[in-house]
Amino acid sequence: MAEDLAPWYEARDSLVDSLEEELMGPREPEPLHEPPLNRIIVGVLYPRVENLSDIYKPGLSEDSDGEAGSTADNTATEVAVSLSHAHKPSSVGLTFTVDSARTPRITIRASARKYTESENVWHPHEVATDTDVVIDSTAAGRIDEPVAEGELLRIVGVVRAPTAAGHVRISVSLVNGHTRTDTSGAIDGLSWFRPTITISTPQGGFVDRSIDPSRLSADADDRSSRFLYRNEPVLAIGHGCAASWDEHATTPDTIWTTFIPSQEVHLARPAGGDEQDDFGRYDLRMDQLADTSDRTQLHAMADAYQRWISTRRIEAETIDMPAHRSVALEHMDRAAECARRIRAGISALDDPVVDRAFRLMNRAMVDQRRAQDRSRGEVSKTQRWRPFQMAFILMNIPALSDPGHPDREVADLLWFPTGGGKTEAYLGCIGFTVLLRRLRREDNGGVSAIMRYTLRLLTRQQFERAAGLICALELVRRTELPNAAPISLGLWVGNAATPANTKEARGILRKVADGEHVQGSTPMQLVRCPWCGVQLTHKHYDASGESMTIACRESGCDFRDGLPLYVLDSDVYANRPSLIISTVDKFALMTWKSEVGLLLSTNGPADSRPDLIVQDELHLISGPLGTIVGLNEAAIDMACTGEGRPKVLASTATVRRAAQQVRAVFDRDTAQFPPPGLTPSDNYFAVNASAQEKGTRRYVGVMAPGTSQSTLLVRIYSVLLQAVGDLDSPDEVRDSYWTLLGYFNALRVLGSAYLQVLDDVPDRMEVVAARRQRSVREISQEPVELTSRVDQMEIPNSMARLETSYPDRQSPDVALATNMISVGLDIDRLGLMVVAGQPQSTSEYIQSTSRVGRRNPGLVITALNSQRSRDSSHYASFIPFHRALYREVESTTATPFAPRARDRAGHGVLVASTRLMIPELSTDESAGNVADYSSRIEEVIDCLVARAGRIAPAEAGPFGEQLRELLARWKNEVGLDAVERYGSMRAPNATTRVGDKPLIDPADDVGAGSFPVRGAPWPTMTSMRDVDAETSLYVKYLKRTD
Repeated sequence: MAEDLAPWYEARDSLVDSLEEELMGPREPEPLHEPPLNRIIVGVLYPRVENLSDIYKPGLSEDSDGEAGSTADNTATEVAVSLSHAHKPSSVGLTFTVDSARTPRITIRASARKYTESENVWHPHEVATDTDVVIDSTAAGRIDEPVAEGELLRIVGVVRAPTAAGHVRISVSLVNGHTRTDTSGAIDGLSWFRPTITISTPQGGFVDRSIDPSRLSADADDRSSRFLYRNEPVLAIGHGCAASWDEHATTPDTIWTTFIPSQEVHLARPAGGDEQDDFGRYDLRMDQLADTSDRTQLHAMADAYQRWISTRRIEAETIDMPAHRSVALEHMDRAAECARRIRAGISALDDPVVDRAFRLMNRAMVDQRRAQDRSRGEVSKTQRWRPFQMAFILMNIPALSDPGHPDREVADLLWFPTGGGKTEAYLGCIGFTVLLRRLRREDNGGVSAIMRYTLRLLTRQQFERAAGLICALELVRRTELPNAAPISLGLWVGNAATPANTKEARGILRKVADGEHVQGSTPMQLVRCPWCGVQLTHKHYDASGESMTIACRESGCDFRDGLPLYVLDSDVYANRPSLIISTVDKFALMTWKSEVGLLLSTNGPADSRPDLIVQDELHLISGPLGTIVGLNEAAIDMACTGEGRPKVLASTATVRRAAQQVRAVFDRDTAQFPPPGLTPSDNYFAVNASAQEKGTRRYVGVMAPGTSQSTLLVRIYSVLLQAVGDLDSPDEVRDSYWTLLGYFNALRVLGSAYLQVLDDVPDRMEVVAARRQRSVREISQEPVELTSRVDQMEIPNSMARLETSYPDRQSPDVALATNMISVGLDIDRLGLMVVAGQPQSTSEYIQSTSRVGRRNPGLVITALNSQRSRDSSHYASFIPFHRALYREVESTTATPFAPRARDRAGHGVLVASTRLMIPELSTDESAGNVADYSSRIEEVIDCLVARAGRIAPAEAGPFGEQLRELLARWKNEVGLDAVERYGSMRAPNATTRVGDKPLIDPADDVGAGSFPVRGAPWPTMTSMRDVDAETSLYVKYLKRTD
C-alpha cells in the first residue's frame, strides 16, 4: 500500500504560502507596520518615470513585431508592454489569441491593491473593476479603460486585425498611471501591489499560440514531440508576469496573470504486470528466474506488451488529424519492433549456455540485493525486476550472445525518467556478458564491459553501485565456475581522482594515517564495504605490495581478505578487470600509453575484447566534448572490434535527436526503448503516477524586477529555511525539506551565495521569525558544497552529510551545488531546491531538479533574473513550459569530422589507432619504426576514413588527405632524426628533457595557431574537455608617472 503523502503535501503548500507572503505581502488585506516596498518585492507596479529611456531594457518586448496590416494605433499598447519589462515595471499584461468567429467578445476583470500611510501604519485599499470590461474581438482597435473611477490605474490594450485564418491577437495590460520626475524619494504610496488581470470568453475559447500541428516537420523528433503534447496548448504569454489557465479544462475559457506561477509535475513510475495492468499479469521474481528455466512469466510480459500495442494501434487509426495519425502509427511500429526483439531474446534462451548465463546473472542480482539489505539492517525482501528492465535485457541478449548479430550495429538507448532504475537494467546486461564469456571459455578473462561517464561524482557513485554486483558475480563464479577467470571491477579515471600506482597510493595513505589533510587524488574511493557494509578507513587500504588490496577484514564477510576491486591505474592495467568504470576523458590516454591497448586486449584473441560499451547520460556527450569523443571513438571502436563490433548501450532521461547524435559519436543506428506511445504519460513500461501513488514535483517561479538577484535569493532562502523550521509536522516530513539544495549555473554566483548563507540569510531569518512570532531557526554556519572546486577527498564526507536525516544534528541546513549534481546525486531524502537563474539547457534543468522529490513530494523554486531576457522569457511562459517539460528539450550536436575538430584531434586519433591496432608500433620507442609498417597504417587510415564517410560523407575525402599527409610528415620527421619516440604526458609548464625527440607533446600551453599540426612535436590533447585555447590575464601594476 502506498504511503499516505498528505502530510508532505500540506507541508509543501505551507512553504509556498510562506514564500508568497514574504515576497508579495499578505494575501488578505491587512495593515503593514513598515513601508510596503521594504517588504514587498514581487508583484509591484511602480510609478512611471518621465524619462522612459532610463528604465527600458532592450530586447524584451516580445509583441512589438509582426503587426503588419493592423489598422489599430498600437503605440500606446507597445509602450504599456515595454513598461512591463522596465527595471522597475509600471505595467503587467498578457497576450492571447482568439478566433473571432467563435469568440466575438472577451471580458476583462482587473484588480490591485494600494497602501496609504497614517501614523506610520500603511493601510491597504483594494481597487477592482465594478463590472466586466467587454471587448469586441471582431473589430481592431485600442483598449483604454479605467479600473475604477478616480484611480490612476488603467486597462490598456489592443485588438489586432485578424489573420487569414480569422485569428485575432489581443494584448491587455494594467498600467500604473502615477508618474514621478525623479528617481529619489519614497514611492510606496504611488505604487500598486498584487495586480491581476483575468480574461474570459463567454463563447468559444482561446487559440493555441504554438506551432500549427497540421504542418509536418522535417524532423522526426519534432513531429513526435508535437504529437505527444498535442493536448498541452500555449494559450497566453505574460508581460512582466506569467499566464495561467485551468489545465484540466478541455477548452479553457479563462486565463489570468500570476506573479508566482506554480505547476505540479507528475512523476513516472515503472509499470506492467501488476494489478493496474489491464493487459496482463506477471511476476518477474529474480529468484525464480535464477532457479528454473521456466519462461512463462517472460512470455506473459511479451504478450501483455503486444496486447497494449494492438489496443493503442486501433486508437491511433481513429485520430482525425492526418499528421498526428501518421506519427501515432509510426510510434506503434517502433513498439512492435521492440516486442519482436523481446521475443527473440526469450528464444535465445533456448541455447543452454545462454540460458545458464541468464540464470546465473539473476542469481547474482538476487545475492547483491540481499547483501544490501543485510548491510542496512533490513529484512530481505522478494527481489523483482521492473518490466522495462527485463524487457531491455531480453532485447539485447541476442546481440550480446552473438558477436555477428545485426543488432551490434544498433545502439540501444534506454530512455527512462531520472530515478526509474536504468542502472539496474544495464547492470543486468553487464552481468550476463561477463558470465557468458566464462561459460564459453573458462580462461577467457579480460575486460568484458566498459561503463563510461562524463562527471566524476556520477562515476564515483556508479562505482559504488557496481561494486556490489561484481562481488555477487565473483561469488557466483567461485561456486559455479571455480576454474574460470576471476571477476573484478576497475575504476579508471583521471589522476586528479585516483593515484596512478602503489607508490603514490602509499604516500597518500601514510599522510592520512599521520592525520594530515590530503587534497586531490585518493585511493580511498569506497567509504563502506559493498558487500557487508562495514565502514572503511585508510587502514583497510594496503598499498605495501605490487598492487593495492582493499579488505574490510570482517570475519563474516566473504571478501574479508580482499575485494575484487581496483582503483589504481597500474592495477587496472595489470589485472584487466571484467568491468571498467571510466570517464570519457580517460580514453585520451590511448594516444599516450601503450597499456591502453593491453587493457582492451588488442594483442590477444578476438573473443577477449570488450563485448559491451555502456554510455550513461548520453545527453552530456554533445557540443565540443561530444565532437572530440566522437572523433576518438573511431579508434576505440576499431580496437574493441574482435569477432564483431562491441554492443553499445546508452541511457538518458533527456535527449533530442538522439539518432543523429548516436550516428555521429558511435557510428550506429539508434533504437529507443521504451518507444513512445500515444501520450507522454503511457508507453506501457512507464506511466505517470497519480499524486497519491507517488509524490509530485512542484515547480514555482519567482522573478523580482527592481530588486537584485542576490537580494531575491536571500529572501527566498531565509523564508524557506525559517518556514521549514516552523512546520508542525512529524520529523520524517520535516526531513524532506530540512536541507535546502541551492543550484547555480556558475561558480561565481555560488561563491556569492555561500557568503550570503553565512551572513545575510541568518540576519533575514531573524526578521522573518519576528514577523511570524516564532523563534528563529539556527542554521549551521558552513553549507555543504558540491562543485568542481571541492577537493576529491571531501566529496564522500559531503555525500554522507547529505544522506544524514533530520533530526540528527549533522543533517545539513543548506547545500550549494553546480551542474556537478545534475546527474549522479541519488539521495532520496532531499525534497527542496532553489535554482538560481534558468540553466542553459532544458535538459540540465530537468536533470538537476530531478535530484529532489524522489521519495516524497518535492518543491523546486526557480529564482529567475529579471535582467536576463532568457530568464524573463521563461517566466512569461512558465506554466506551459512546465506542463510539457520534455517537449522543450533542445537537440544535441556532435560534429567529429568537422575541419576544426580534425585539426585539433585528428593527429591524436591517428597515433592512438596506430598504437592500438599495430602491436609492433605500440611501445613508446617504436614511433621511429613507422616506415616499416606504412601499409598497415594505410589500412588503419582506410578504416578511419570509411567511418567518416558513414557519418559525414563530405568530410571523408579531406579527412583521408589529412591523415595521409600526417603519415608522410611522421615518416619524414623520423628520416630527419627529429622523432625517436611517441612522447610522454607531463605536468603543465614542466620542462622537457634535453635531447628529447617526441612525435607528440601535450597541448596544454599552445594557442590556436598551432593547429593543424605541422612539424614535430605535434601538440596533442591530453583531455577531451579542454578543446578551446585559453588566454591568461594578468594584472600588472605600473608605477604612476605624472
